[in-house]
Amino acid sequence: MTRGVGVIMAVCLVWAAPAAAQETVGIGTRVGMPETGYQGFGRRDPFAPLVAPPSATPTTATPARRAPGLAGMAAADVVLKGVISSGSTRLALLEGADGKTYLARVQDKLQDAVVRRIDADAVVLFTNTAPPGGSRELRKPLRPKADGGGQ
Repeated sequence: MTRGVGVIMAVCLVWAAPAAAQETVGIGTRVGMPETGYQGFGRRDPFAPLVAPPSATPTTATPARRAPGLAGMAAADVVLKGVISSGSTRLALLEGADGKTYLARVQDKLQDAVVRRIDADAVVLFTNTAPPGGSRELRKPLRPKADGGGQ
């Protein structure tokens, strides 16, 4: 008879083990956060973080990489710093938003424009997008309007 009681006790211990492994979680407790013991009665827990921790995967797509050099500059971001003339050939010195100076020839491409013409005092860019009510040609003067240059 003692043998039958031992078997019954072993079965009871195996059956009771999973129930003892569960822990109770208080109402209002956040998963993975320690319990604060705060009873808010519908109000925010003042000890809870205001900003959610960053997720493992980014929610926004990474921005596209710009092309290196002048091809990565927008027409609005370049400034004409000088014009180099040698006979009938002209080169434009364009300063980009990064503070670097680039040499541009006719037909060189920018991010949203193409160098159409280089004059003695300006460079003319043909933009891919026209402003509302405006021309697709953008003239970048060597001197600003206040100095007697420009349009």
